[in-house]
Amino acid sequence: MDPELRPKEAPFQIQALKKRVEMGGKLLSETIVRLRDIQTNLEKTKEEYERKKFEATADKMFNGIVVCASDWTVTNANPSALKYLETSDTKSFNLPDYLFDKFTVSITKEMLIDLSLPYKTFNLIREETEQFNALFLEVGMDVLKDHLGVVSDIIITFEDATERRKEERVKQDFLSLLSHKLMTPLTSIIGRSELLLKGIYGPMNDEQKKVVMVIDNQAEKQKSLVDKLLKFTSIIYDHPSAPKEAINLAETLPAIANSAVKSSGNGKKIEIEVICKNRELNLRINKNQFETIFSNLIENSIKFGDKDPVKISLSAEETTSGVNLIVADNGPGIPPEEQERIFSGLYQVEKYFTGQIEGAGLGLALVKKIVESNSGTIAVKSSISRGTELRINLPGS
Repeated sequence: MDPELRPKEAPFQIQALKKRVEMGGKLLSETIVRLRDIQTNLEKTKEEYERKKFEATADKMFNGIVVCASDWTVTNANPSALKYLETSDTKSFNLPDYLFDKFTVSITKEMLIDLSLPYKTFNLIREETEQFNALFLEVGMDVLKDHLGVVSDIIITFEDATERRKEERVKQDFLSLLSHKLMTPLTSIIGRSELLLKGIYGPMNDEQKKVVMVIDNQAEKQKSLVDKLLKFTSIIYDHPSAPKEAINLAETLPAIANSAVKSSGNGKKIEIEVICKNRELNLRINKNQFETIFSNLIENSIKFGDKDPVKISLSAEETTSGVNLIVADNGPGIPPEEQERIFSGLYQVEKYFTGQIEGAGLGLALVKKIVESNSGTIAVKSSISRGTELRINLPGS
């Protein structure tokens, strides 16, 4: 080929090259679009598969499951849930409105629809009528959020606890009757002992006074135990309807701590620290229930404390989910395998349930029930010989 002709061919070669590049770019764009479509279809297929797998699993479950969107409209429900809710149609269905229309709910509507807590429990009760038997449902609510913290789904589970509730009612009635029967003679013993010590029935020598003081002291301890049993039976099975009030934690916690130390010190050297940096921090709860929670926890730390001195820390701090209340001590600790059982009624760690340490293991069971009845949570953190920390979270005021 004549070299002089080659420069004339160059523009044609450049144009051809441009066309090939353009065609390649178009092909690449089309390939990218197709890959994106394939990815989208795969994601939809995966979502559909997961949805069908969830539905297949949920349909076979005895417990009821309802899925709600963030506005509380029902998006899915398994057959068990529909049975408990006595409906077959959940279109345009607002779950809180429906629950408060059909059932007696153990928490307020404001507490139910508050999505700031990731998990809460409550009860639904349908009272017995001439047409229907009573129904008692234990309900758990989980709030699911995406990576941005936006609520994506609300999962509600229903468990039929009617039969268990009937059995518990029989136990409650028995314990209540037993407690009242025990309280009557104890009150009489304490009253007569006090009269004897005051000399109402005549003078006594020192030895006689010591004997009567022992009787009076032991009767008071038994009375305290029976009183705790009565509280236990009144709270353990029933949602407390006691009125709530705003409690200032910086003022209330030190008063509870001092009272608990005075009533259960038993001559031990005790160092107790109360930490509440926010002097304006309030909690809306029934005052008697609040005092019961922390007097029991402090008394437990004192009772089981094996160090000299017994050190107890009581702290309160505000969080995004409410208020954290922590009771920590330097006691013997709780073995890992025992930590779940300590909240069961009438249970104490075996080593200490020998008669040397007073009590019947009611304190922590009572505390747990009060906390949960106020839509709170309680958790234990402990290791042997390194003390115990009980952490309570309660919704803010």
